[in-house]
Amino acid sequence: MSPRDNCRTDDSTLGGREMPRQRMTWEQVDRSIHRIRGLFPRDSRIVEFGISPLTKKISEIYDLQVVERGKVARRWDIDPNIIISTPVNESEKGAWFWFPDKERLPKQVELIILHDVEGDLYPDTFLTHEHLKNMATDFLLISNKNDKSENLVESMEKELNGEKKLLINEPDMSIWHIAKSIEKANNSQSTIRPDLITRLYYAAGFRKLVENRITKLLQKMPEDIRYRELAARIEAKPGSWESASHMYEEIHESKPNYRDVAWQTVRSSIYAARWNVVGRIMSSHPE
Repeated sequence: MSPRDNCRTDDSTLGGREMPRQRMTWEQVDRSIHRIRGLFPRDSRIVEFGISPLTKKISEIYDLQVVERGKVARRWDIDPNIIISTPVNESEKGAWFWFPDKERLPKQVELIILHDVEGDLYPDTFLTHEHLKNMATDFLLISNKNDKSENLVESMEKELNGEKKLLINEPDMSIWHIAKSIEKANNSQSTIRPDLITRLYYAAGFRKLVENRITKLLQKMPEDIRYRELAARIEAKPGSWESASHMYEEIHESKPNYRDVAWQTVRSSIYAARWNVVGRIMSSHPE
């Protein structure tokens, strides 16, 4: 067994009764991030309920917000700007968050990450919050209880009208992916993703290969919103904000509720100083 196998990371804090967090080896962190990158392109909007050993790495790759109670959230290695502080309710099964000011939460994201930690976090009340169920189309449940979490996974699968898949199954950790069905997801946002090869290229950081592939695909399918959106996402970088703003604006005109297009249109237009577009999009999405 290597020294890294013995090295475990957690996100509990010292002083008082703090929430112990998922405990993972560095290898488990790497495997988890790899699976997430294989499913969701860089810069996707993600909400994680509870700080974990994955939080810092996810924040470096994705547009992440973390729901956490204030005392736990004040960690030196987590950007305070991504923290949404909220209180918790305690129960015999564990603690989970409640939302006296749910307006602080984003309306739409691409992925929600939940943690089921024995004797601590237990997200069974997640399903009682309609605004959370409607926030995303994909959900990850990360558990250190393995088979004991299956009841919760089955409840989520049924309540969300989704499909479950076990991504990682290890003696001390499991990760379940629950994806809403296309019919249910279409009520909020599209879940149709680019093809597997494009996603793998993107996850691996092969931007030039992705650009070439998207160009060819759009020549055959010029109206395919999956690749139009991904092309705009790649374009959204310093030096290309104006081009990205125009691309997102066109997508927003045809599919204003597709994924996080409204937010990305505003974001790129701010950097491009296209204030008329910013005002128009924000007035049509007052939330």
